Amino acid sequence: MTRAHIGMGSNLGDRDANLKAGLDGIAALGQVIGGSSIYETAPVGGVEQGAFLNAVVAIDTQLGARELLDALLAVEATRRRTRDVRWGPRTLDLDLLTFGDAVIDEPGITVPHPEIRNRRFVLVPLSQVDPGLRDGVGVYADAIDGLPDQDIKRMSGPLHPNGTRWLKALDDAIDLRPEADGWAFTCHPDWANSSGDMFGAYLSAVSLFATSRVAPAMAPASFMHRFVHPVPVGSSGHVVLAIDRHNERSIDVVATLTVEGEIVGRAVVSAVAQAKDLEAGPRAPVISGIEATMSRTELASRIGWDVGLSAASWGPRENWEVPD
Repeated sequence: MTRAHIGMGSNLGDRDANLKAGLDGIAALGQVIGGSSIYETAPVGGVEQGAFLNAVVAIDTQLGARELLDALLAVEATRRRTRDVRWGPRTLDLDLLTFGDAVIDEPGITVPHPEIRNRRFVLVPLSQVDPGLRDGVGVYADAIDGLPDQDIKRMSGPLHPNGTRWLKALDDAIDLRPEADGWAFTCHPDWANSSGDMFGAYLSAVSLFATSRVAPAMAPASFMHRFVHPVPVGSSGHVVLAIDRHNERSIDVVATLTVEGEIVGRAVVSAVAQAKDLEAGPRAPVISGIEATMSRTELASRIGWDVGLSAASWGPRENWEVPD
């Protein structure tokens, strides 16, 4: 079996359906190991066209590199992919980015894909799937900061562990339904933790979304929360806002969340109409690539600690609470 990374893109027709068809086609070529979120990206290359949806999927396959590439082209054809204009619009684009450690430069196939390091819309999802993936130059993720800016917006969660669909983005997973004294919501399974209960991030977001319903022109400035009871997936919840203060410039609210009549948490939200523009601010932090960082074992040894099993299991994780 060989681990391969495949880039996906679509900006014609039903983009979501095109990516789903591409995922189904890829799944037939091996075992889907993981996948990035779906990102909406501005087109590059100078051709006037609509925005793309992009993602990267990793599979383990028994096919050879050329067999895999030919199979990907066949999947593209099922969505009536044409190649009339270079860098032009397409219904479905499937690029073989990497194929294990293989370096191939033959007619019709080049692996790793020669444009990986030049494409932010590839590097961002690729680095989400495998942050430490590298070629002979270094870690791919380290190349992102050196690229020109490109509008990129995350549109979904990462690929579901079963490899058949993308997890819901927060906007889609929170569906507040107006009621007489607040809003009802149903805890979406894509935002559950390993115990089957809801992430605090999800309940926090419910509070923020409810606040935006009463103050749509304002942006959150501060947020405090405490959740004291587990909330099982699929539970029907209710959020009620008590407004402490509200004027044209700011609002303070207390959000109370209940499930089956039991209070499961409260949040205090302060929002303002417009944050003051900064004339000067601190410099952006210097981000070191994974290869340049100190190992956890060496770091612990410098302060006389032993690395236990818990610390040894640490690794990069998707942080849903940090905006892109």
